[in-house]
Amino acid sequence: TGTMESLPGGWTRHFTEDGTPYYFDEKTGKSHWQLPAKVRGDGYDPVGAATGAGAATSAMDLATPRNPVVSNNAVSGTGMFEESKKKNYEKERFKCGAKPLLIGAGLIGIPVAAVAILFGIGIISVTQSSESSGSEQPYELERSQNGQVLVAEDTGDMLSDGTPRMVAMSYDGNQWEATPQLDVSVATVQCIPGAFGKCRVNGKSVRVRALDIPPQAYASDTMTVAARLFSQATFGASKADLQAFDGNVPAWIDTQMNLPMTLMRQYYRERSSPRRTTPNGGDGSIRSQCEIGSRWHRNVFNNLDRAQILNVTVDTIPGKFALSIGGVLRGEIDSFLGQSHSNSLPGFPAAYRICEVVEYGGGFAFQRYNPVRVVNVSMPCHWRNFIYMQNPPIVITNPSVSTTQSLGANDATFTPIEGANGSYLLTALNVACEGRNEDQIAYLKQGNAIYRFDPRLKLVRNTLSQPADVNATGSLTCPLVVRNFQNEQSCRRSPSCSPPRFSSAQLVLNDTILALWYSRDSHYVYRIEGLRLEDHYAETPCPSGNARTSRWMIVQGSCAQTSGIDSNTTGTIRAALQSAAAISRNPHILDITLTSDRCNNPSETIGMTILAGGICYRHVHPQHFDVIDFSLWAIRHDGNRQALTNGRPNPIERWAREGRQYLTFPSWHPMNRWRDRQRHFTTVGRYGDVIEFNALPVELQTLSLANAVGAARLNVDSGFEACGSPGESANIPERGHRYIWPDASPEALQYSQMDWLVPQLDGKTTLFNNLALTANDQLRQRVAWSMLNWLVTADSFARDRNDPWASYYDILVKNAFGNYRDILRGLAFSPMMAEYLS
Repeated sequence: TGTMESLPGGWTRHFTEDGTPYYFDEKTGKSHWQLPAKVRGDGYDPVGAATGAGAATSAMDLATPRNPVVSNNAVSGTGMFEESKKKNYEKERFKCGAKPLLIGAGLIGIPVAAVAILFGIGIISVTQSSESSGSEQPYELERSQNGQVLVAEDTGDMLSDGTPRMVAMSYDGNQWEATPQLDVSVATVQCIPGAFGKCRVNGKSVRVRALDIPPQAYASDTMTVAARLFSQATFGASKADLQAFDGNVPAWIDTQMNLPMTLMRQYYRERSSPRRTTPNGGDGSIRSQCEIGSRWHRNVFNNLDRAQILNVTVDTIPGKFALSIGGVLRGEIDSFLGQSHSNSLPGFPAAYRICEVVEYGGGFAFQRYNPVRVVNVSMPCHWRNFIYMQNPPIVITNPSVSTTQSLGANDATFTPIEGANGSYLLTALNVACEGRNEDQIAYLKQGNAIYRFDPRLKLVRNTLSQPADVNATGSLTCPLVVRNFQNEQSCRRSPSCSPPRFSSAQLVLNDTILALWYSRDSHYVYRIEGLRLEDHYAETPCPSGNARTSRWMIVQGSCAQTSGIDSNTTGTIRAALQSAAAISRNPHILDITLTSDRCNNPSETIGMTILAGGICYRHVHPQHFDVIDFSLWAIRHDGNRQALTNGRPNPIERWAREGRQYLTFPSWHPMNRWRDRQRHFTTVGRYGDVIEFNALPVELQTLSLANAVGAARLNVDSGFEACGSPGESANIPERGHRYIWPDASPEALQYSQMDWLVPQLDGKTTLFNNLALTANDQLRQRVAWSMLNWLVTADSFARDRNDPWASYYDILVKNAFGNYRDILRGLAFSPMMAEYLS
C-alpha cells in the first residue's frame, strides 16, 4: 500500500495469521503494533489512521513493545498480547524455538549431519547466501519446504577438512534453528514472526545449501512415521503399537502425557518377596502361614537349611532313607547319592553339612543341575569337597501332628509361582488354619502332597494417595515417614497404626519368656554374657567427682575375695551393696551407685570380688546379664557372610535354634566392637527383673506374649499421623521374588533365594530394562531416562540398593513433563544425592 512505501529504512510491515498488521525493526529485532512516532517524526499512526483513531504512539508503547520476537531460541521483549494474538504467537514460537523430542512427520529430529553421514549424501548448493554481518544483516533465510533439509554454513569458519561449519538448519517446513556445537558458541538465529517470516544468523556470513535426501529417509507412510517416532520416543514398539498408530503425532504425544505414570519403586516393591525369618527387620513383617498369599514349597530343602547338619539313616523307616535336620524328619527317599536302600549299607547313619541350596533359575537349576551341595560333616564347605544331590519332593509317611495340618481336597488351593519350580502360593483357604512357628517350619498336607512353609516378607502399602492404615500389633511394621514437601497434603491420622496399648501385667525376664519370644514370634532375645571390663569399660566402681553406677553379679559357692584393698574402700562398697540388696528383687545381679570418692585404691577395684551381707558379689561389665533383642543384628551381623561361606550357622540365630537363651560375647572380639555395634540392637531390661508388659519395646509387645502373661489389648486413639511416600506400595506375592532386596544379609543368600537369576552387577540394569520395556507411559520413561544421563549420581555405594535408586529415578519420572525447579528440589532431598555428595 501507499503506507508501506513511506516506511523509514529498516522497517517493514507484516500481518499476523488473523490479518492484524504489525511493524518490524530490522535493526533492533523488535516488533511493534504501531509504528513509533519518534521514527516517523510526524506523529502519524498508519494503524490508527486506518481505523479512524489518528492517535500518536505513546511513550509506553515505545518502552514496552507488545510483540516479542524470537532470539536465540528464546523469547525476548516484555509486552503482552491479546489472547488471540498470543495463541498465534505461541504457534510461531514453537516453530522457531527449541523443538520437542519429536517433530512432525518428516525426519523427526534426526540431525542433518547424521543423515548425511548415514546415507553418504552429497550436498547440493543453493544460490542463497548472505554476505553482510552484524545487526544490520538482512533477513534472507527462508524456511524449508516439506520433505526438504536446508543448512546454513558459516563461510568464515572452515573446518579442518576445508568445509564450512554448519551453524543453522531448517527441515521439513520448520523454521530455522541453531545447530548444536561442541567446541564453539552456538550461533544466534533471529526470525521475523509470522508464518512466512524470514530469518538471519547474527554475526555470520552464511550460505544456504540443500541436502540431497534419499527416498528411504522420507517418512512417506504412516508405518514409517510410527517406526521413527517410536524409535526416538519409546524403548521399543510392538507390531500392535505400529498398527494402532494413525499418523497423528501430536495426538499420540498428548495421549502419552496423560497416561498414569509408572514408578520404578512401585514396580520394584511389587515384585520383591524375599525370605524373612526375623519379623522386625524394619521394612515389613512376615506373611503368616494362614494368610492368603503365603508361600510354600514341595522340596525337602531350601536355603534356610544352609549350614545345617543333614542326618541320613537307613533303619528308621522301612525301605527308605530318612533325611533329618535338627532332629526333625524332612523327607523319605528310595535312593541316596545313587545307592539303593538296604538296612545294612556301610557308612550309615551318615552326617553331611549343607553348603548350598540353589533355588533361582525359574526351574532351570532344578531341572538340569543338582541344586543341593553338601560335604561330609568333618569337611569345610569348599567346592572341591562338594557332593552334589537333587532336591527331592517332600514325602513323609507319618508326618508329625505337632508340625503338620492335614487338609481336604477342597479346603485349600495352592497355585504354582511362575518360574519358581516347586514353589506355590496359598490362594484359597476354606478351613481354620492352625498357625505354627516352630523353627520356621510348618507343613500343610493335602492328599499326597506336603507343602513346607516358606516365610516371606510382607511389605505395607504407604503411598501418597493411600497412607498406611495397618494394625501395628505384633510383628507388623507401620511405616514412619516424616511429613515433607511431597506428602504434607496427604498425611492423615491413623488409629490402627498408633502404638498398641495393653492392660497392666507383670512378667519376669527369665528363660521362659526369652524362649517364648523365639518360638512364638521369631525374635532373637538373649541375655548377654562374656562382656569384659576392658578398653572403654575398664572403669572403677568408685566415682571421680560425679556419681557412678556399677554392676555386680551374685556369685554362687565359695567367695574368693580380692585382697590388698584397704578397709575404707571395701567398707564403702560393702555398705552400698547391702543397701541395694535390701530392696532388690533380682536374684542374679545388683546395681549400686556411689556418690562420693571414698576409695583409696580405685584402680584395684576393677573386677573385684567382695562378701557383703553373707552374699558374694563380683564387679562385672555394666551390661552383663542385660536382656537384648538381637533380631535385627541377626540380619546385619558382620560375620554372616563368612559363616555362610564356611558352612557355619548364623552366629546369632543358632543359639535360639539350639534352645539356648543366652549369648556369649566372643573372647577374641575387642570390647570396642561391642560398643560400636550397639546401634543394631535394643536393650529390654535386666535378666531376672520383674517389669511391666507396657514397658517393653513396642515390637516385643506381641499378642502371643500378652496372652501368656495376661495383658489384654485396649482400644487405641487416633494419635498416629501416617504420611506416605512416592511408590511405597505393598508387594504382590503372585509376582514372585524377582529383584534383590538388600537387608544386610549375605549376598549369596539373597541371590540364591530369587525366582530368576540376576547377575550381581546387573541388578539395577535388569530392573530398569524390565520396567522400560513394559511400561505404558513410554514417552515419560524415555524423557526420564534422557534426564538421568545428565542429572547423575554414583551407584558404587548402592550397587543393589534398588529402593533408594528407584526413588531417585522416580523424581525424573514424576517431573518428566514438569518444572525443572521441582526436579532440582527433589534431587536435593534425595538420599542417593546426599550420599553421593558426601
